[in-house]
Amino acid sequence: MTDSIVLRSVIFCAAIASAFLEEDATCQRTLEDKVKLDPCPVNGNWAQWGNWQGCSTTCGPGLTRRTRTCSNPKPSMLGNDCQGDETDYKLCFNDNPCQINGFWSEWSAWNCYIFGGKRVRQRSCYGPMFGGVDCPPGNKTEFKIDTSCH
Repeated sequence: MTDSIVLRSVIFCAAIASAFLEEDATCQRTLEDKVKLDPCPVNGNWAQWGNWQGCSTTCGPGLTRRTRTCSNPKPSMLGNDCQGDETDYKLCFNDNPCQINGFWSEWSAWNCYIFGGKRVRQRSCYGPMFGGVDCPPGNKTEFKIDTSCH
């Protein structure tokens, strides 16, 4: 911040001197000294990417990320900030399979029962896998009376 204030003061001094005076040696010397110390704006540049962090999940697919900083060099003297993303993401996979709880299929269509007078529909329980729990309680088969079934 001090560099910015000094540079503004020097530029202001040079502008005043050129507008109202033929030559101001003190102001000119101050401007030349400042230019010798830090002649140009310095644009920011990204440092190397950091290491990938751990996966966001403990089983199955997830995301991992890494970061970098705008510090190689940092922008100064009104230079531009770094362009692009500070954080990078990628898909990661864990060797541990996720538990899958049992689940019911959709009910089948109602059909006439083979012995007549009823309709029947069915569903199946899929799973469980990898240590999941069984399907919630419920019937695999339902019947309803329908005298039109023979």
